[in-house]
Amino acid sequence: VGGVEHCACKAVTVKVGTLAEMKFLTHEVLNNFMRVQEDAGLGEPEYVVRQGLQLVSWKPRGGRLHVTPFLGSKKEMMNAILPATFTFGGKPTSTPSQDATERLEPEIPDAPNYGQYLRQEDKPR
Repeated sequence: VGGVEHCACKAVTVKVGTLAEMKFLTHEVLNNFMRVQEDAGLGEPEYVVRQGLQLVSWKPRGGRLHVTPFLGSKKEMMNAILPATFTFGGKPTSTPSQDATERLEPEIPDAPNYGQYLRQEDKPR
């Protein structure tokens, strides 16, 4: 059982419900500084946690809330009672959205094609 919750403060909350997901999170997704190394799908329904987000807090079922800077170790996460809720925050470092790219790059019109014949009668015979 998992779920996703969005916050106005750009935080992402994901519920991890299986041991396989927990192993994936601790071994593949998070680096030693508790940052997301690459985009990863977590939770049920699956939600993509973006690269560059940092783990802000986590709470196992019936356990205490672990908050930055006292998050504990990955080993402690692996031994937690599931389901556990993880909250990520910060700015993702992966590719910017399409509208952000459009704002950065001004639109340059295509150069005119002077060799093109627009009318049939202009073509050489």
